[in-house]
Amino acid sequence: MRFLRTVLVHLLFWGVVALSLWLIGGREESLNQSFMETASSRLQISLALNDLRQLLLPMVSAAFALSALLSMVWVWITLRADPINDRQAEAYRGAWAGLFVTGLTAVGGTGWFVLWSRPLQVALQNPATMALAVGLTMSGVALAYYLGTVFATRPAMAAAVPGAAVLHRLRRRG
Repeated sequence: MRFLRTVLVHLLFWGVVALSLWLIGGREESLNQSFMETASSRLQISLALNDLRQLLLPMVSAAFALSALLSMVWVWITLRADPINDRQAEAYRGAWAGLFVTGLTAVGGTGWFVLWSRPLQVALQNPATMALAVGLTMSGVALAYYLGTVFATRPAMAAAVPGAAVLHRLRRRG
C-alpha cells in the first residue's frame, strides 16, 4: 500500500506537468522567432510544434519515473528499518536527502542530455521554453518525491522525512 501511495502521487504530478508542457509545446510562441520568420507554411510550423512535444514529454516521463523509483527505494528502506525512537529514525534523514538530491541531479542531467542529443529540435524552440520545461519538471519532481515519501513513510520513521511527523500527528488526532 505504501508503494502504491508514492506511485499515485508521482502519477498525479506527472499528469499535471505533462499536460502543462503539452499545452506550452503546442503554442507558436514556443518556437524560435527566427524560425517563425523563415517558416514557409503552416505545415512546417505544425511539424516543428509536434517535434517540440516529442522532445518534452519523454524528458518529463523519464524524470518522474526515476523520481518514483527513488521514492520507492526510500519506502523500501523505511519498511526494513525498525527504529526504537525518533532519534534513530532521524539517522535516516541523510539517506532521504541523498535520494532527493540524486533525483534532482538526474532530472537536470536528463534535461541537458535532451539538449545535447537533439540540437536541431532545441534550435527550433524559444530558449525560454526549455528553461520553463526543465524548471517545471524539476519543481514537479521535487514536490512529487517529497509528498510521495511523506505519505508513504511509516509513522515510526516519520522523523526521517522533514514534515512527515506533523502529518502523522494530524492523522492520529483526526
